[in-house]
Amino acid sequence: MSRVLVVGCGCTGALIAALLRRNKKLINITMWDKSKGAGGRMSTSRSPQDNSCTADLGCQYITQHSSYLNKHSSYYEELKNASILVPLNTEIEYAKNNENDTNYVTPAGVSSIVKYYIKESQCCSSYQMQLDSIVKKEGSWMVKAIDGSEGVFDSVVLTIPVPQLFLLQGDMPSILSASSQVKSNLEEVDYSSRYALGLFFDKGVKLDEPWSGKYVNDHPIFRFIAIDNKKRGQVE
Repeated sequence: MSRVLVVGCGCTGALIAALLRRNKKLINITMWDKSKGAGGRMSTSRSPQDNSCTADLGCQYITQHSSYLNKHSSYYEELKNASILVPLNTEIEYAKNNENDTNYVTPAGVSSIVKYYIKESQCCSSYQMQLDSIVKKEGSWMVKAIDGSEGVFDSVVLTIPVPQLFLLQGDMPSILSASSQVKSNLEEVDYSSRYALGLFFDKGVKLDEPWSGKYVNDHPIFRFIAIDNKKRGQVE
């Protein structure tokens, strides 16, 4: 049975793992992530006082663009049938949608998309496992985490940001240098930082805004504000 390690429990890693499972039944899939839980750029935070009170700290809602519909309709339908996605029926102020676009929201938080595909993959997922090195060994790959954990896999799929990729030890520097074009392309990837702040209010507090989300165009720091319970159609 083929052993596959997927590094990164974000949307890309979770969907790759699910597709591998669906196309190759006899496969052993392991997932590692350096964070405390799944989600990546689709993370959802929970209030320390109330586990049912959540805030999305990454992606805020899902837009089904008409241009993507033919290629990706099966994914949208699958998530809608599983009640992971439901129509967004509240206003997102200053959203730039085309006429045929459809917005969706996740009742259980945007990380539920990632968790759905991880469950579909039937993988063994481990968190707080930051990859340190990859070494080619007799047709397999010996991987090691920063905490000393090790594993041997037939294939390794990396879905981590490029800066983290360049920090990997073992055979990775020579693998990247073997193709100057690949390395050059990776070095040209540009990142801009985004930070998210989640505020949890006491029960009964009312935020009387006409919108559930709003793009901010006239402030040097803030870019987007959301009222998460209202965004998900929840009163409390």
